[in-house]
Amino acid sequence: MDRIEEQLHTRLKEEVSKQVAVAVQQQHLDAQVEAQQLKERVKQLEERLELALTCSTSQTNTVEENKQNQADKEARKKELNAILRNFESPEGDSPESLKVAVDALLSRKMKTAVVCVSAKRLQSKKDAALGNALVQFEKKTDKHTVFKARAKLAGTSIGMDDDLTRLQQECSMG
Repeated sequence: MDRIEEQLHTRLKEEVSKQVAVAVQQQHLDAQVEAQQLKERVKQLEERLELALTCSTSQTNTVEENKQNQADKEARKKELNAILRNFESPEGDSPESLKVAVDALLSRKMKTAVVCVSAKRLQSKKDAALGNALVQFEKKTDKHTVFKARAKLAGTSIGMDDDLTRLQQECSMG
């Protein structure tokens, strides 16, 4: 009987060991599958993060490019401007009246065929007190023609300046 008990005990021990080994092996396989799924999920999240960062960088670059383009556009627009100093308009200070008066000055006094695109009174206290006006031309060549003819303003209190900083003027010439 001891022998039978011992055999049963050994078989039971072997059977339990096999079942434990199978359960451990199954849990190990399950853990490997879960680890693989987690690795794939991490990879997906990293790809999404990279895409988001790329889009964010692209949008930041686009915003910066837009700001630079806007600054360039403003600089090019200023290249077409001139400032008339001490200019009094007999027609009044509305943009339309001022444009008519500037066009008359350009044709009659300065003897040019150039017409301005727009004219407006500058609003700062200093500019308003001096009667300064901002004049916009259609092309740079129109502006240069007028600047060449500004010597004909000698003997009047009217002057004409560029609407660019010194640095911008140097860059425009160079």
